[in-house]
Amino acid sequence: MTTSTYPDGIHHGIPFDEYLAISALSKSTLTEFGKGTPAEYHHRPPRVPSAAMNLGSLVDDMISGDDGKDYTVPPALEYRSKKDKAVWYQWAADHGVKEPDGRRKDDLIAAVGEAGALVVEAADYDKAQAIVEALRNNERAAELIAGRPQVSVITTDDDTGATIKTRPDFVHDGPRPLLVDLKTTANPDPAEFLRIARRFRYDVQAAMYSDAYQREADSRRPEFVFVVAPTTDPIIPERVALYDLPQMTIDAARRW
Repeated sequence: MTTSTYPDGIHHGIPFDEYLAISALSKSTLTEFGKGTPAEYHHRPPRVPSAAMNLGSLVDDMISGDDGKDYTVPPALEYRSKKDKAVWYQWAADHGVKEPDGRRKDDLIAAVGEAGALVVEAADYDKAQAIVEALRNNERAAELIAGRPQVSVITTDDDTGATIKTRPDFVHDGPRPLLVDLKTTANPDPAEFLRIARRFRYDVQAAMYSDAYQREADSRRPEFVFVVAPTTDPIIPERVALYDLPQMTIDAARRW
């Protein structure tokens, strides 16, 4: 991946793949670095997104309209008759695959992925749509996910001089800005959220994102809210949950 460089500031419209290529420390980088020695970090293979992570990304993109990805569902047809294969060939050609005729089904799916699309199973796509509907029908969650989407913040740490990048899912400006992070999980209940927050260091995320935005917006320190949607039935508005972390927890993460 080619490295990208952006000046310090608040940036809009940076595609996600380009954001990933920005040479800067992120929350993910720091938490991975904290799992072992520097040598272990540098020799650790890149993390492969899990099915749950891909589902969360799909929900994010459906809401925010991130133009960095092209999601597609394969034809709901067998791959036997000439008629069915013709539909598969056309699907692949529509997504940039050259000369798809005669290829095996698995090869077509792989070629569509190599051409830049993310192939999503119909069941996962339907689930993502149900999650989005639940979010939009929860009054408070709907307000929170209506902020400016996918805002990239580049800043320089005052103490270390390191370049840091953050990307809140949604931003609401005001006398005290509000940053929103959207999470999807099997169980959005409070006890389970607390367990996940500890495991994945959501406290570090809240601290990094808030500090970076405050520095570049020259504002009061933002509030930080997690909107948590269920991925298991029933996927309904009543199960969507909103959480923030205690300020003392976020302050402690700044010393991590």
